[in-house]
Amino acid sequence: MKGLFVKDLKLLSKSARSYVILLLVVIVWMTQLTDSNESFIIGYTAMMVGIFITNTITMDMNGGSLPYLMTLPCTRKTYAIEKYLLIITGTFLCSMLIVFGCIVINPNRWLQILIEGIAIFAVISFYNMIMVPLQLKYNEKSRIALLGILGAAILFAVLVSNVMANKANAARMWISLSAVKNTVIDFAEKVLSWNRITVAIVLCWFWALCWGVSIFFSIRIMEKKEF
Repeated sequence: MKGLFVKDLKLLSKSARSYVILLLVVIVWMTQLTDSNESFIIGYTAMMVGIFITNTITMDMNGGSLPYLMTLPCTRKTYAIEKYLLIITGTFLCSMLIVFGCIVINPNRWLQILIEGIAIFAVISFYNMIMVPLQLKYNEKSRIALLGILGAAILFAVLVSNVMANKANAARMWISLSAVKNTVIDFAEKVLSWNRITVAIVLCWFWALCWGVSIFFSIRIMEKKEF
């Protein structure tokens, strides 16, 4: 796995100009840091770093190095896990670096900034959980697949709105939506009534479970992939 890390770091080094541009953008934003835009800076950095790292999958496939890697002492499972470790490590370190910069500029809010940074990293990581399996499955078409998922969600919302516009079905739909809403609200109130430590543990377990599901599908995709 060490060899895979070295390979990906060398691939990432080819995009040095993009990193310089990203760094300049972050520095400009940091000079105009306020309580309202610090979360955007952290989220933007984590998102861009995740995109850079997931693009190494496309580089491997388009460069023809993936079939060669599979002939070395490297299993398909190891390849998939290495991508996840690199993404988690890279996005977390870069996010914490920006968090540290925000704390230096605004030390009075260090605890709030730290909590925001960890929360934003956790939320942004869900994008990577979706993109890695799609990237392994569809390569450059993964963005089209992601747009397809978003389009399906929008289509579902439009269908719901059309049904709601029909007065004959609006009552039944409203009852169903109200039941779901009340259930979600009741569950949220129960969660908020828990101890903060308990809530943090539950969220960490949920986050780890989502990563586990994503890794499972990525490994399955790699094992069935033909080169």
